Amino acid sequence: MKRSVMRVLVVACLIGLVACGPKKEEDSIFVTNLGSQETFDLLDRLSKNVGLKDMDQVKEAIEIFNSTNKETTYPSFVPLKEVNYDPYAFNNNYLEIHEDFYDMNCRETLYKIFCPYIDVKEEDFSGTYLMFDQEDLEKNPALKDIPKRKYSGLFNEVDSRGWKEEDYEKNLQEALEKKTFKNANPKGHLISVYLEGAEKEALFVGHCGLLMKEGDKYYFFEKLAVNEPFNLLSFKKKEDLFKVLRDRYREEGFHDPILTEDLKIVKN
Repeated sequence: MKRSVMRVLVVACLIGLVACGPKKEEDSIFVTNLGSQETFDLLDRLSKNVGLKDMDQVKEAIEIFNSTNKETTYPSFVPLKEVNYDPYAFNNNYLEIHEDFYDMNCRETLYKIFCPYIDVKEEDFSGTYLMFDQEDLEKNPALKDIPKRKYSGLFNEVDSRGWKEEDYEKNLQEALEKKTFKNANPKGHLISVYLEGAEKEALFVGHCGLLMKEGDKYYFFEKLAVNEPFNLLSFKKKEDLFKVLRDRYREEGFHDPILTEDLKIVKN
């Protein structure tokens, strides 16, 4: 009898551990492509609280992109685990109506809205990974006010030739410190994902976005890529976001993505 009672107690404890244990990161993070009035109002509130620049233009860009991609975007928040983006499923049919519209990538979007608060050592463009950015800064009227040498100073690739695998983080941090980066806005933080170049010759900013907080929730605003949607992610712990970004950009045969917050490396 005592053994039977003990078995029941053990089973009950195990069930309790499963039911009340820590949830997977994907269960506690939500995402929207900002297609509803509610999510638009949230973005507007976050923008005003942080003091973001040119958000009227960015919100117009969101509406233009979503206007012909309603079948492949999520207007309201949904659990991230339920989202399965196919980058080839998005269209640019909006250009038939908005012929003069220029889409932006993640770096251009972030710098456009947050540049007043960024101070960084100026540099000329170097390497090849900002080739299209450099062209966009010349052609896109929405980017005409961006200081080009500060932009390249922030986003230029870092030469990693000759680095040992185990020294990547240390060497990258030393290189980033030479940029003398400063963020004058404590309400917003630059999250960057450094990826290894195709020839393993450099580390470059393959993705970035803006981290914000309201109450007990964090939010991450990002442009996934050119001809891909804008995202607003909601979550309780920064570590959840970091895991999502590492998993998203991890590629076999290359060094794991290295994340930074305000150009300080985020430890795994």
